[in-house]
Amino acid sequence: MLGRIIGIEENLVSVELNLEQAPKELMNLHVILDDGRQVIGEIVDVKDGIAYVMLLGELKNNQFIFGVIKKPSFQATISFVPKDKIEMIIGLSNYAEDEDLYIGKSPIYDDVNIGFHINDFFSRHFAIFGSTGSGKSCSIARILQNLFSKKEKIPYRSSLFIFDAYGEYHTAFCKLHEVVPEIHFKSYTTDIKSGQELVRIPLWLLGVDDIALLLGAEKHSQLLLIEKALKLVTVFARKEDEVLKIKNDIIARAILDILSSGRAPAQIRDQIFSVLSYYNTKELNLETPIFQPGYTRPLKQCIMIDSSGKIREMEMIVDFMETYLTDDYDLALPDGSFPYTLKDLQDAFDFALIETITVQ
Repeated sequence: MLGRIIGIEENLVSVELNLEQAPKELMNLHVILDDGRQVIGEIVDVKDGIAYVMLLGELKNNQFIFGVIKKPSFQATISFVPKDKIEMIIGLSNYAEDEDLYIGKSPIYDDVNIGFHINDFFSRHFAIFGSTGSGKSCSIARILQNLFSKKEKIPYRSSLFIFDAYGEYHTAFCKLHEVVPEIHFKSYTTDIKSGQELVRIPLWLLGVDDIALLLGAEKHSQLLLIEKALKLVTVFARKEDEVLKIKNDIIARAILDILSSGRAPAQIRDQIFSVLSYYNTKELNLETPIFQPGYTRPLKQCIMIDSSGKIREMEMIVDFMETYLTDDYDLALPDGSFPYTLKDLQDAFDFALIETITVQ
């Protein structure tokens, strides 16, 4: 017997070793903890005469089953898994070309082939862990190369998507169709110098973080500007009739901010002209008529500077702009339900920038 159990905590069993029977190299060897049930574990650490065994599964009816429902008792005897049963746990006991995938030889057990049953393996979640440079990418590439290189049984109708952030897999898979002509491989990239097809992500699916990453924006003020622009584009990208009241309100508030900015009359006039020349609606623009007792004038005439250097009609303009204000809406970030162009986003950014400068 290898030793006796002195502790059980979650899936880790502590075994006090019988040093007369324990070999020098114990790491990663598999053991059976037998108390009437044969629980399989792997030695994951050895320290001060104590081996720590991670529980993996059970042997039942000469089959290995992953997962342990009931932990072994302290009376369980501990022995190494016989070589003829090791292949049930980590290898291919009855290799079938059509159903199994061979990976390689075990570095721990001599002449034990490592592999798995294809359908069983890919019907479950799995992960490959390792430190930098340990071969994780190579392992994934080899598994998939071996899988899709099977001429006897091609995995028809299977689709595989690889998000290759560092460009590690293109070379590994780009010529698979030369081995099996029925396989189709296509790659997309953001590297314009690669000569490959460029990935094209719809602009309207990008959020604040995505655009900040593309623009290299990190400051809090920049993120707020991006957020404001994305909220504005939900208005600017739509047909005017759908958002007329909201757009009038946004423009009117910007002009009211300009009027109350305290800047020189000439600056106020020029800014209002600039805003309404580019951002306007059929109801609110430089030609919008303002009715007064006895005469009517377009808005652009009301913001002219008189001989005293003042905008005489400023109070009237303020009252006029306030008629367009409404609180019957909330600007929200785009939800991807409607498309907008880069020009729409540029307009939203320009307007958000104008508002930011005006407020400051």
